[in-house]
Amino acid sequence: MPSKKRKYNARFPAGRIKKIMRIDDEIGKVALPVPVMISRALELFVSSLLIKAGDVTMQKSARTLTLVHLKQCIYSDSRLDFLKELVKSTPDQSEECNDIADSAVIQNNQVSNNDSDEETSSKTIEWHLLNGCACPLTAAEYEWLVTFPTEVSSSPNTIVNLSTMRLLLSMRRYRRQQHPVADSGYCPTVERVCSATLSSTLWFDKLLAMLASVDDHVRYVATCLATEAVLGCADADDDSLTHLIDGLLLTITTTVGLSRAAAVNVFTRVLDVTCNSRRISTVKTFYCHDGDEAGCFTAVPKGRDTKTLLLDKLSDRWLDVVHATVRENKTTVAIDYYDNGLADIVGLWTAVFRLFRFTGFACRNREQFYSELPSLEWLLYRTDTEPLVWLNTIRLFGSSLQRCLDQPMDDWWMARRVAMGERILTGFIRRRLLYFMYKMVSSYGLENDRTRIFLQETVLLAMRSLHAFVGGHNHLLGVDNDGDAASATMIKDVVDCLDSYVKASTLYATDVGFCRWTVRLMCDRDDVTIECLTCALDVADVVPATWPLLDPFASFAELLECVSYEPDVLLDYLISEESNFLSYALRILKTACRDAQCFFQSCGSGLDDAMVLLIRLRLKMLRLHENHVFPYNVMPIAKLIQRCDELYTEIVL
Repeated sequence: MPSKKRKYNARFPAGRIKKIMRIDDEIGKVALPVPVMISRALELFVSSLLIKAGDVTMQKSARTLTLVHLKQCIYSDSRLDFLKELVKSTPDQSEECNDIADSAVIQNNQVSNNDSDEETSSKTIEWHLLNGCACPLTAAEYEWLVTFPTEVSSSPNTIVNLSTMRLLLSMRRYRRQQHPVADSGYCPTVERVCSATLSSTLWFDKLLAMLASVDDHVRYVATCLATEAVLGCADADDDSLTHLIDGLLLTITTTVGLSRAAAVNVFTRVLDVTCNSRRISTVKTFYCHDGDEAGCFTAVPKGRDTKTLLLDKLSDRWLDVVHATVRENKTTVAIDYYDNGLADIVGLWTAVFRLFRFTGFACRNREQFYSELPSLEWLLYRTDTEPLVWLNTIRLFGSSLQRCLDQPMDDWWMARRVAMGERILTGFIRRRLLYFMYKMVSSYGLENDRTRIFLQETVLLAMRSLHAFVGGHNHLLGVDNDGDAASATMIKDVVDCLDSYVKASTLYATDVGFCRWTVRLMCDRDDVTIECLTCALDVADVVPATWPLLDPFASFAELLECVSYEPDVLLDYLISEESNFLSYALRILKTACRDAQCFFQSCGSGLDDAMVLLIRLRLKMLRLHENHVFPYNVMPIAKLIQRCDELYTEIVL
């Protein structure tokens, strides 16, 4: 029988971290999970730092990540100021690779004997961009920067030019997010370069041609540059953004192969990027950068939202995009999922639904994205589907079933969710979906970590489908005994199919119920765990006959056991915005107060530990609330925990 405790595989030794912490005399006893949590936080921080340093390395077209790149990464992010002392002694110029030109060489405009004129110009430009101002550039360097490569090839000059322009646009976007209102921090030369390039249709046409390059490196850099160009056109006065989006849509609908996949990736990157949507001010009038006068800043009269415009354009042409990629007639045949862009269109579709859920973006014709969704269902029921494409398709259908967080559901959307949920649940009941999942998993081997991911996403899809079907059915038809009986039968059949598959795969013991092994399965993904628990609670409330089968109380008790009854973990859940744990905790505690006897029975032998955990959690929340450091009022949940404690004293003790 597998252990019920969560196992932590720390990359940084927890024992050594604990010894370092105890060097400080002000630190007393250290709880057991603390070094492990710090180890995990350190791992995530190092990973993030290396990714950023890797981006700097790629932008400089270097093959080896050096201390020079790491220093540039640290100095370009104000949040990493505490690391500046560690790299202070690192020279700005690498003697081996000569990544950054010496300041004296830059000022005198001398060319190194080992580098060509173009290479020296690019490195000089990058040095100035990383330092926040491009005004010291010479006229030749400025001309090199605004001139697009004439040939679509994998030559170093082409890659360097694209990487430098990408660096300029990304640094400009980052600074605008940090300082939404135009001030002296904006470099007039950078604004002038962006105005000259982003307003040129010829520049856009050459960039779109780069997306068809057979060289993977050139195509990747061109994709990143096109993404920054779309985001950089948000404040343009002309139709630059519309022209670029139309060009990308034309590439998707009229071309095949690598260029189509690259254009789809551009849209996916734009929709997934986190950007500041506040109105900003831009340079309206420019003067020569080496003259006496600077640019005049004028406010944008009307804020333009890049993602809203992109969604509107996509919705208008979505039918053409889907037909060009899926090519579905009565019988759909796709030989190579990656060459025809099918894998990429699934990722773009998922990004659209994800944007609908978390940001509530308005779109002229949202129903296009939902009405064409059944055209991809055949991917779930073919043995020749690539496993990763199958997994991403599962995620796509799951994203379409999620409810928008800040927008009400009308009857049309509710009917769509009910129809899609019933369609997917039918696949579970007929065991077709689980059969094809087994086929996908068998290609990796049952012991592979991907097996767990496939099962997680499939169970998550089942829970979302149940939630959409039951909730929408009850909303549209109202309370009906026959409807409740049909829903209860549907829920029982789906749960039995999932439970029998898991037990037959010997993943969990036969005496572990569905309500408990789902929590153990999802325990390494906090947001998914809470979502599954919330779905189970919603379904059980709507169809009370399924309460013994889903047993939300037992699921909550299993969650407490999975976190080793540590109140600090639940406290982190309550503070974190990654999961909706607060609303779930309020609902489950209210339900527990109404039916305390059932709650205590579901906790079983872990009842005492669970109550100790809740009491300790309440004390910690009140302590933080008294010190005015908790982000919201904790009194409602604190009162519910106190009521549970009172009922525990009355009934059990």
